[in-house]
Amino acid sequence: MKRKLISDDIYKIKNISDSQISPNGAKVAFVKTVIDEINNKYKSSIWITQEDKEPIKITNGRGIDNMPRWSPNGKKICYISDQNGNKQLYLKSNNNENTKQITFLQGDVNFPVWSPDGRKIAFTLRVKVNNEDQSLKPMEINYLKLKSNDCKGFIDKNIKNYIYTIDIESKTLTQVTPDDFHLFEPEWHQINNVSWSPNGEYLVFTSQIQDEYDRDKHPWKADVYIVNSEGGIPKNIKKDVGPASKPIWSADGKSIIFIGHLNKYLRTTILKLCRVPINSGKVEILTESFDRTLEDFTVHDNGFGYSDTYPKLSLDGKTVYFIASDFGSVNLFSLSLETKEVKRVIGGDRRIYGFDLCQSKNKIAISYSTVDNPGDIALFDLNTEKETRLTDINKDFLNSVSLSIPEEISYMSKDDIKQYGWIMKPIGFKEGKKYPCVLEIHGGPYTQYGWTFFFEFQLLAAQGYAVIYCNPRGSRGYGQKLSYDEINNFGKLDYDDIMRFTDEALECGYIDSEKLAVTGGSYGGYMTNWIISHTSRFKVAVTQRCISNWMTMYTMSDTGYFMVNEMLSGKDLENLIDLWQISPLAYAENINTPLLILHSEKDMRCPIEQSEQLYILLKSLDKEVEMVRFPESNHGLSRSGIPSLRLARLNYIVNYIKKHID
Repeated sequence: MKRKLISDDIYKIKNISDSQISPNGAKVAFVKTVIDEINNKYKSSIWITQEDKEPIKITNGRGIDNMPRWSPNGKKICYISDQNGNKQLYLKSNNNENTKQITFLQGDVNFPVWSPDGRKIAFTLRVKVNNEDQSLKPMEINYLKLKSNDCKGFIDKNIKNYIYTIDIESKTLTQVTPDDFHLFEPEWHQINNVSWSPNGEYLVFTSQIQDEYDRDKHPWKADVYIVNSEGGIPKNIKKDVGPASKPIWSADGKSIIFIGHLNKYLRTTILKLCRVPINSGKVEILTESFDRTLEDFTVHDNGFGYSDTYPKLSLDGKTVYFIASDFGSVNLFSLSLETKEVKRVIGGDRRIYGFDLCQSKNKIAISYSTVDNPGDIALFDLNTEKETRLTDINKDFLNSVSLSIPEEISYMSKDDIKQYGWIMKPIGFKEGKKYPCVLEIHGGPYTQYGWTFFFEFQLLAAQGYAVIYCNPRGSRGYGQKLSYDEINNFGKLDYDDIMRFTDEALECGYIDSEKLAVTGGSYGGYMTNWIISHTSRFKVAVTQRCISNWMTMYTMSDTGYFMVNEMLSGKDLENLIDLWQISPLAYAENINTPLLILHSEKDMRCPIEQSEQLYILLKSLDKEVEMVRFPESNHGLSRSGIPSLRLARLNYIVNYIKKHID
């Protein structure tokens, strides 16, 4: 007999990430992450699986073990572990013996990648320089980007990132990038990973521009660099203002393929597959006719750990494989470099969030999630198109609980665009009965809800609520136009989209229109605030890591100084009244819906002052409002925050809605 899911079940779910296929195509290494409830932290270990065999654990998982990478001959696996303090590089024989720590550096090692001949490993090193003086000093600031959500505060300019290589036999370390050239790493892209040239002579990487003034004025810009693997001065080969990430070499070594764009629609521009010849610097958009954004933009709350989503090149060098967000799914596609034709290779209503290619055997390993499965590994044969599931990591848990399977519904927007969303029935659903309902709104807004497991939604369904959610104006996965339509339209077209979707969902017949709740985080928190300041149809609201005042968001957020400008189509902010008119705080006197405000104290993306302003104003107006602050937490609390605080957050949401709905 299956039971209803409870909030404490968050501790039972195991997360899978970073599937890496062996050179012979027979085995897949992956990372399994669990929550250590006693110590209130995450632990990750590395496993190997293959068809018709149980997965084998190959690291102890006392801390975080991740980023497993097979040697070219398949006899060794290198990986990163923090079991002895800082993150360092370890080497393990494929026979499950002879594990050795091979780097002993100050700072953290990350993103290992083998040279083509298997003699060396390149990696990045994050280290704090000039740290011998621990005395209390004033902070001197002369740059625009002051804070970082990942840092949970001000950026430490003494932390630098470099590229190194290590010779496997001699253990000789080589610093590849010089001291006066260190890599910058913006949080929204993993852009400083390294890729070897086919002959092993050079390394390619991407990094934000080196000039701080230019970097402040062009925050999305990242360049592609090539450097000799023995060390030298990096050469910039890309000449435009767009972003760049995850570079790989063409088969002939004459050009670099990467993920990026040319900034045509500012931050709403969808990511494309690009190519730049080493000698020309002129970027070519390879997926120009493919109106979907590359990469996984699906919002979720249960996916801990890094996963490799680099483009992958076929053995003959004529085809590139990549993932893209598409109508709520994340599928795997291919591009012919000769014809520029894009084909869907691995589809389905699911989220593929990691993949790796075995060129010699034409097989792909994928990490994927579905609405009723947090994550597993599968092997796909490109020749036969046969997919084989290799893991069932949450089998016991999933067999013990009842889950709600969402149904996709469509509706027409105000300007006659067909849009999409989902509705989940409550657990124990009975025909003819009316149920309370929770409207969920995603963040971004340049993300998407989709066909993936969402613990919070399942928890609400287990509590007896219908759950509805959609992808309104601004969402990814539906083409460039829908994303760009959000520019200069905050609180307008997006609000109308969400209200029309809610009306459509009510047509199902089993939702009680007098018992509606609304919640969302980040942009979803902004829209929650906007909704309850413009309608009283919702009986209760929970706003999370929200935006209430765009005027202060401009100066207080770690990305506000450019994000707010771009939101207004790149216009200079000559009159702050433009921002006040789209700020929920301006309409606070209209809010009569009981409101719970949840916010992390070290959120730099949507700073807690956004919630403080809303709380103080509503409280002074004698409105029904409560606020909960989460210590030592940033904008990512719901996804990767301290486990006990993630649990507390879920309980606050459930209890507050229940208090006012029931």
